[in-house]
Amino acid sequence: MKFSRQLEYYKIPEWSAYYIEYRKLTKLIYRMRRSDSISSENALSDPLLDHSSLEKKFRAEFKSQINRLNAFYAEKKMQIYDERKTIFSYFKSLSRINSTIDQEEAKRLLALDERDDAQNRATSMKRAFSDVHKQMWWLEAFCEINYMACLRLLEKLENSIDLRDELEHQPFRQWESEIGGLRLKLYNKVAKECLDGNVEEAKLLLTRGSKQYRAKDIAGIFFCLGIVITCLIVILYIAIRFGNITLCPSYPIFRLTLAVNLSLLSIAYIIYTLEGYSINWVYIFEIDPSNKISSIKLVSYSMFLSAIWIICFLFTIGDKLYLAFSHHHVKLCITLFIFYFILWLWPFNKCYRTSRFAFLKLFFELLISPLSYVRFKNYMLGSWLTSFAIPLRDLYLSFCFFIEVNPSLNALSPECYTNFFVIFLPAFPLFLRFMQNLNSMIRKPSLYRMQLINITRYFLPILLVVMSYFKLYEAPYTSEWLSVFTIMTTYHAFLDMYADWGLLRNSNNGPFLRGKICFPRNYYYKIMLINFFLRFNWTLTLVPYAAFNNAYVNPEMLYTVILVLEIFRRTLWTILRVERENTGNVEKYRKIDYLPKPLS
Repeated sequence: MKFSRQLEYYKIPEWSAYYIEYRKLTKLIYRMRRSDSISSENALSDPLLDHSSLEKKFRAEFKSQINRLNAFYAEKKMQIYDERKTIFSYFKSLSRINSTIDQEEAKRLLALDERDDAQNRATSMKRAFSDVHKQMWWLEAFCEINYMACLRLLEKLENSIDLRDELEHQPFRQWESEIGGLRLKLYNKVAKECLDGNVEEAKLLLTRGSKQYRAKDIAGIFFCLGIVITCLIVILYIAIRFGNITLCPSYPIFRLTLAVNLSLLSIAYIIYTLEGYSINWVYIFEIDPSNKISSIKLVSYSMFLSAIWIICFLFTIGDKLYLAFSHHHVKLCITLFIFYFILWLWPFNKCYRTSRFAFLKLFFELLISPLSYVRFKNYMLGSWLTSFAIPLRDLYLSFCFFIEVNPSLNALSPECYTNFFVIFLPAFPLFLRFMQNLNSMIRKPSLYRMQLINITRYFLPILLVVMSYFKLYEAPYTSEWLSVFTIMTTYHAFLDMYADWGLLRNSNNGPFLRGKICFPRNYYYKIMLINFFLRFNWTLTLVPYAAFNNAYVNPEMLYTVILVLEIFRRTLWTILRVERENTGNVEKYRKIDYLPKPLS
């Protein structure tokens, strides 16, 4: 997405007249470039095409707009200083009158949800704290996006070293230490006076705010949730009433569609968490801000699909128990599969067409990863697909079910589970990630060591799949297979923490943490521990069905549990990976290291 469109989105309407005129200055640069290709005779006959004249005009305009930024920054900074001083004085006088303010009352005073009573003390306190915090946040976002615009302009301009040096010494460039420092003091003040020194809770109190959801969305979610719970109760009753129920041959279809539902819920949780800690995921993923999808919409969409899914699953169980696999069962499974498939290709402007088509485009770029430029969103999609080994197998098994279409069958033919494709399909996403890393290593030679480590990371699981194909997990090669299994899993878990999340360092934030973090410290330790153990669960997704065939374990149910745990692990991994991208630009997916703050 073009930066000019991002800049328009991040403009604060009240301050729009003070932003740098990015498009105007960009046009001057393009005119300078065109003037270089024009002959000297034309340049002399038309002074507007003279390169030196255009460069002087650009420099004068650039410095003029920088001065305007500095003047606006100085004015707003003084206003924030005055408002902060006033609010602190007001809070101090209020504390004298009310010598003890418990935490519940403090939260009520500082809560960000609106009240109608303008004279209410809690309302006035809320408005005072939230307004001054909002002004600080907006001014930081204003300075960040303008600084990024300046860097992009100077990147396009030749011989701009002197302008870069001047830019770094501009007054508005000090927003990180000045305004950011004021904001931290505000958090510390609120934490000290109201929250027993809990700075993290003070940050959440002032930044998270209250979200307004449409009643229509909430009603739809609870309606679908009621259907899901009711059907679950009926399925539980059937399981108790009839004992152990043999799974139907269409079960891979249901597990495949279940993975889609869980992934949507997972993405909704990721968005909710990142927005709660003010991480600008929209800019990181280069999403058009006007087309971004909210977490509540994803939840409502996934709950709608879950209600349809569980109704079909319940009818399939009833068909197996009471009708002995009638043809209605086959038709129902085929309809469910086609319904999910059509959802991604639905051409009309319903069901979030822009987001669906953007995903399809991203998936196509992943398939041609050796030829296309790898961006952060391509990398994330490729990483997510490595967790979808079981759904990829289920996709093949679903086609096996459609080919057989014999309702009297109690299970798919054994050839489906031992086919070459069903064993090697889990290696396909690994191969795509392998090619992405190879592509990045060629395009970014300075990062070849990091990419070489990643290439090794995805070569080892491919090796494990090959060993599994030749059944080396059976005697007498079991010990060698287990050695590769353990070494590969430990290596992946270590790279998750060290390379992907930037952890396992020592800093002021605590042992094994990096210097700049966005979440509470305990959050990192919990995810590190969970991810380490669930990495072994991820490796099991690469193991074929034959390895689990015994009298004590049902491979179908075991694969379902493994799939749910893997989606859970990948959700936690994604949260910390995006947070790492927010604090740094390690693999240089962005040209500019800075990220603008989300305005909300």
